[in-house]
Amino acid sequence: MERDIDQERVVLREVEVTENAKKEGLASVFHQIKARRVDVQVEYLCEDGTFIDDESYAITGENYDLLMAAYPQYSPDKPANDFYYRDVWYIVDLIRANEQRESS
Repeated sequence: MERDIDQERVVLREVEVTENAKKEGLASVFHQIKARRVDVQVEYLCEDGTFIDDESYAITGENYDLLMAAYPQYSPDKPANDFYYRDVWYIVDLIRANEQRESS
């Protein structure tokens, strides 16, 4: 049985929408030297810089070795055991490419 009312109610609704990211940025880069690991958080932004989403990546194993290598082809001026943010992007792109190949 229903009856008519006129009452405002606060309702939480979860709606999934697709946003077009125009920029991505390194939100955080955390280097754990003893663990031989770099944790990276990438954030996706709208054209106006509004946050959309984020993803996390762990650079370990062979990718870590490549990131820490001296003078790799992708960054010929880089010394060993150090990295620039552009080097992190190179490794993140490698991880993404590997994930796409594995899911295909």
